[in-house]
Amino acid sequence: MSVRIFTDSASDITLQEMEEKQIGLIAMPLLCGEKTYIDDKTIPMTTFWEMLLDGVNIKTSLPSPECFVKIFEEAKNKKEEVVCILISSGFSGTYQGAMLAKSMVDYEGIYIIDSKCAAAAEKQIAFYACKLREKGMSGKEIAEELETGESTPRRWIKGILKELSVLLWGLDTDD
Repeated sequence: MSVRIFTDSASDITLQEMEEKQIGLIAMPLLCGEKTYIDDKTIPMTTFWEMLLDGVNIKTSLPSPECFVKIFEEAKNKKEEVVCILISSGFSGTYQGAMLAKSMVDYEGIYIIDSKCAAAAEKQIAFYACKLREKGMSGKEIAEELETGESTPRRWIKGILKELSVLLWGLDTDD
């Protein structure tokens, strides 16, 4: 059974990285003033930055549960497994939308991962999932490793932050 890996726009993954790693994108709509873009991949970054500098109100929105249902139904019909690595449920409702869609599709081959992070850290978790897929792991095994494994990027990040806090605590601030 093949394994498809998805991440959302919050991972900051590039189109080139998506192609190289065979990662699907869950688009998060980008609301820029009066215009809505599918995500930051469909608007030239120069335009995005110009709008930002011009004071345009920019927000992201959630992907709809129907977006997830479409992906999950396709995987179910093809008998593929799906691993979705998503922005932290503490930052966005994307994870909850995916869980709702999973319950609507009723297929055992869907694994939703709350990355508990965003941006580059989320992307590194998706890249790690790709490495596990290349090793021949199933979607279930990949999800279990991402959730509990000792070598996951999420644990690395926690370790780095812990070490930094120890270093900062030990700094002499009287200088």
